Amino acid sequence: MVQNNLTAKNVRERGDELSFPSSVVEFMQGQLGQPHGGFPEPLRTQILKGKKKIDGRPGADSKSLDFDKIEEELKNKF
Repeated sequence: MVQNNLTAKNVRERGDELSFPSSVVEFMQGQLGQPHGGFPEPLRTQILKGKKKIDGRPGADSKSLDFDKIEEELKNKF
């Protein structure tokens, strides 16, 4: 924004035609989690330009780990 002399209003109004760094796109996809209250729309949609959104907590779909079992396996191995 600073380099291109853009204001927050400029970004809101022209978000669909601007190019954003991958870090901003990944943040708005939800790769770092979700902010309280969610991402601001329509800005999120403008930034993502059709890219996949991750809704919910990152890792929520990951399988559970049995840390006691893993600890025992490591003790036996080493």
